[in-house]
Amino acid sequence: MGKEDKKQPYEMELKLELNCEVYWDIISLIERNCFMNIAMGGRGIGKTEQCNGFNLMQFRDFGNQFIYLRRYKTELSGAAQLLDKWLDGVRYIGDKNGGGTYHWYGNTLGFAIPLSVAPNYKSGYDFSKVTTIVYDEAIIKLGGSQRYLGKEVECLLEFCSTVFRHRKNVRVIVLGNNLQFFNPYCEYFKVKVFNNLYVDHEKSLQIIYSKDSAKLREIEEQTPLFALTIGTPYHEYHYNNAVMADATADISKKNNNDKIWVRLILNSYTLNVYSRSNGRILVENKNKIYDDGISIEMLKDDNPNYFNISLFKDRYYMYINARYYRHEIDYTSQDAYNLLQEFLILF
Repeated sequence: MGKEDKKQPYEMELKLELNCEVYWDIISLIERNCFMNIAMGGRGIGKTEQCNGFNLMQFRDFGNQFIYLRRYKTELSGAAQLLDKWLDGVRYIGDKNGGGTYHWYGNTLGFAIPLSVAPNYKSGYDFSKVTTIVYDEAIIKLGGSQRYLGKEVECLLEFCSTVFRHRKNVRVIVLGNNLQFFNPYCEYFKVKVFNNLYVDHEKSLQIIYSKDSAKLREIEEQTPLFALTIGTPYHEYHYNNAVMADATADISKKNNNDKIWVRLILNSYTLNVYSRSNGRILVENKNKIYDDGISIEMLKDDNPNYFNISLFKDRYYMYINARYYRHEIDYTSQDAYNLLQEFLILF
């Protein structure tokens, strides 16, 4: 493309506008003015697209560039089409490291980079105009086929140091569809359990649980998928951010043949998990704290015990989660079911 084709940023004509009344409200997140911003949950509410629109507006209005970050090279296979909904005339040129650069009429809009090979971008790239890093699909569902990088949070922070150097007025936006509180980011920054929004201004950190707006919910309720799935586990999973499982508990009394397997302590509550002779497990909720060799304190005053959480993940989580998804858990009460639901959602 010749020099005569070069356009100025202010000449950019976006095909869409940010719509924070219907889709994810990125402006509220930006206005809290934090460096590290983590948005979890909210499937299908437009988090990635809202970030794309925001980044292009930042280029149009201020000449700022962005980085679209994914964990592995394979996750950038569709990176060339990232901005198609927003802008015509974008050219994506791949590089030898699995990433690439977005160009528009002689301008560099931003970069796509896999975090797993981020050290390869320490030289030979000019990131001096990058003000926003968007790390997409960063929160992984426990038990799935994907894996976090070793020391992933520090890998991300080191990459931020490479990109931003000593500049201020920059930000990282970490996105994840899975609502998993016990993830490497909450662990690394020692985040307390919270409802909906967590802000630590001293650390310049915020974490939000993203949800549908009322207007988007109205639109979704008119779709055939919404009507088809009412009353199903998928409906709760897709539209309400719930763990995919039965909506009602299988209530059963504890009997003498049930053998205690592990106790999970969550603040002032204990979930007793029993093995049953029929191959199922039984979950019992007790409003008291036990101190014995099979008790694992997960939360105390909303402060996670990450050593014990790691122990639980290694020894117990996969088994309980598999039983949960196969509907092979009995509960002594609806409260026991509700508490296990909250517990699994935190993961």
